[in-house]
Amino acid sequence: MSLTLDQLTAALQARLLANTSALTRLTKKYIDFRNVCVCTTQSEQISEIDLMHTVEQLQKESVTYEFQVLKLQITSEVARLDINAIAHHLQELSDGIKSQNEQLHRLQYELEREKQLRRYRQEYDSIAGAIMELPDRSSQQNLTKTLQAELDFLAAQNEKLCTTLDLRNKQFSLLMRTVASLQESLDQEETDELLNRQVTASTETPTQNDNEEDVMDEDEKENNEPKRTESEVSTQVTETTTNNNQEANKTDSNKMDSTE
Repeated sequence: MSLTLDQLTAALQARLLANTSALTRLTKKYIDFRNVCVCTTQSEQISEIDLMHTVEQLQKESVTYEFQVLKLQITSEVARLDINAIAHHLQELSDGIKSQNEQLHRLQYELEREKQLRRYRQEYDSIAGAIMELPDRSSQQNLTKTLQAELDFLAAQNEKLCTTLDLRNKQFSLLMRTVASLQESLDQEETDELLNRQVTASTETPTQNDNEEDVMDEDEKENNEPKRTESEVSTQVTETTTNNNQEANKTDSNKMDSTE
């Protein structure tokens, strides 16, 4: 029967570790006893005392060897039991470590989950606090309606002001055109008057001082006539502006009434 390498290694280790002194002594006693038996068989005279002494020594060595073998068996059994107990204990420790690792992983997962839940709870609390600080929906709707009404009112007022401003611009444009027209008329009258004076001056020849005085009086009268004309023109412009403002106010009031 061929032995495996592991079995040979175990046998060599057991051989190196085993105490062979008892077996050696037993072997020697057995050889002595065998020699005595061989001598007796060959008709050699050996005393009975020597034979009994050899047998007793062989028996003693046999008992001693049996005791050593029994002790080794007991030691081996105890060692085997210890090895089994240690292996069982190691298995229990391995199972315990495995169980503890699994429990540790489970606790880590639960810890991460609790941290996440706590973070979500804090976020929910902050959002709830922010929501509680805001007014309710009915208040928001009422405020929205109020602001919308104010916005509509301001839009209407803006439209009225734009209409009034447009009307005022038209009135101002009309007034400026009227003033320009009156200024042109006044300039034309002054030009015509100067032409008439030049024609009159060219046709008349002053001969006496009285005539000169008369001419001077006439010049003074002529110089006073434009002043009166300018005052009349300013009065006319004032009346025209007043009439235009009255008409514009009437038109504005009519438009505002129609808008309302």
